[in-house]
Amino acid sequence: MSVLELYLETTGVDTTSANTSLMLGGAFSGYYLMRGSLDEVRLFDRALTAEEVQLVMNPPANNVGGSTGLTPTDGLAYQYDLNGNRTGFNDLVSGSSSGYGYETNSNRLSSVNATNIQLDANVSYQYNALGQRAAKDVSGSVTSFAYGLGGELLGEYEAGVVQ
Repeated sequence: MSVLELYLETTGVDTTSANTSLMLGGAFSGYYLMRGSLDEVRLFDRALTAEEVQLVMNPPANNVGGSTGLTPTDGLAYQYDLNGNRTGFNDLVSGSSSGYGYETNSNRLSSVNATNIQLDANVSYQYNALGQRAAKDVSGSVTSFAYGLGGELLGEYEAGVVQ
């Protein structure tokens, strides 16, 4: 049995339980309930409280991006941008953290910065015009990537040496 709760502008408007397929904005009969008014769909694997829905839809001003604001239960906290890319990670127990950077107007990872983690490293990535990773820099150790005409990876090179 599944429970579906429908919110409009963070206000609960309907709840139903069913053993059938979920359809958003329409039905098998052809009736379209939300013609053009359904714009932000969020699915969760558990029911959220009204407070959690408020936090998801209206994050605090100091909460950049789409972090849910939900309390981490395992001591791990993650931050996300509005595209769903992970932008940060914090281990609240050990104090370790990392940040992830993305190219402007892209979902391509461009950098990783870590602190207080056993493998302290800063990583950055460069991409070519085709969107393929062209280089990886791990704390000053640069690896270059070569691709064939079909986009297949031909080799990795570090300081001119094939890896």
